[in-house]
Amino acid sequence: MRANELRIGNYVKANKLACNEKEGNTLTVCGIGLDVDLTNGTTQNYIGIDGILLTKEWLLKFGFEKWGFGNQHKVENETYIRYVLYNVLDGTSNFEVHYIVSDDKKYNQYIISCDEDERVNWGADILHVHQLQNLYFALTNQELTIN
Repeated sequence: MRANELRIGNYVKANKLACNEKEGNTLTVCGIGLDVDLTNGTTQNYIGIDGILLTKEWLLKFGFEKWGFGNQHKVENETYIRYVLYNVLDGTSNFEVHYIVSDDKKYNQYIISCDEDERVNWGADILHVHQLQNLYFALTNQELTIN
């Protein structure tokens, strides 16, 4: 992971290179330092931590609720489940994450939505917990933490 991907408070996991941590343990970022490679000016990868894959279980930990009665919807060639944090954007608008599975099982993805069916896709899937935390903070100026 690169330093510019992280914020203080992000959740990450220890990997096999972590010192004094069991591999797979959830860690909270409490400080960020930059290791700069002076030969090309790029930041180095942090050793010892990896992103935590975003899952339905993590969404529930953050307080998201499954939407509606059936929770699962079918649109064209995909099935999706909507997970919602109610009334968080401006006091009335929901923050939603759609878990989408293609009918031909070629992809699974998480897409952000702000109310109803207006999905927003910036061309990249949300793959990790810290990405969701960072996006939520950018939109609400509040931390997304485990309830």
